[in-house]
Amino acid sequence: MRIASSSRICLALPALALSGSFARAETMVGSSLEWLTCESDVVVVGRITKIVTTRGPGSVFYDDCTVAVEEVIKGKVVDRMVVFCFRSLAKESAARSWMKSEQPLLLFLSESRDHGPEKRLETMLVPVSREAPLSVIDLAAPGKYVIDRRFNVLSEKSPILETCRNTVQRLNEYLKKSSVDPQTKVKEIKLEVPTGSNAWRSLYAGSACYLKVPGFMTREAKKRE
Repeated sequence: MRIASSSRICLALPALALSGSFARAETMVGSSLEWLTCESDVVVVGRITKIVTTRGPGSVFYDDCTVAVEEVIKGKVVDRMVVFCFRSLAKESAARSWMKSEQPLLLFLSESRDHGPEKRLETMLVPVSREAPLSVIDLAAPGKYVIDRRFNVLSEKSPILETCRNTVQRLNEYLKKSSVDPQTKVKEIKLEVPTGSNAWRSLYAGSACYLKVPGFMTREAKKRE
């Protein structure tokens, strides 16, 4: 398995998801569930109960989404409620469809950083990925970019959530055993996706495709480190 070295990318859908980063036009880079879990400050399962939309600069809209939390997988949540901001260029954004889902959402959220002049977003929780599909997974229809570090595409609620829970447990054990500062970001490793795997069929766009995984969760990464 080839590993592509890279520097850390600040924020990567829901995917869980396709990061949209390109080494070349056809080279795709996806994010594993494990990577999204490690990269996020907060990972929760819940339903959007309210959306307040305001105008931003130019054609930008901000959807402040209130989520009734059913399960906290990672991070701290007060009173079983989370509010995150979804930035879009459409007044009727994807957030409205998320609100109508028959199943709860799996949300990968982090404090907003590096948004330049859009000061309204600073310190707010936002989807950890700035690219589409975003790090909000509709568990009623997860889509083809919900990929684990073993290059499986997960389509059922139970294995998706179990993967995230297991990742948090592994992350906590890693930080404890290695005496790493909990605030230290986990190293990102890009693995070339095996041709013919389920992940390859989801990501392939004419050239090589890679999957971001947490460094401490891969044999290849351990050998390299």
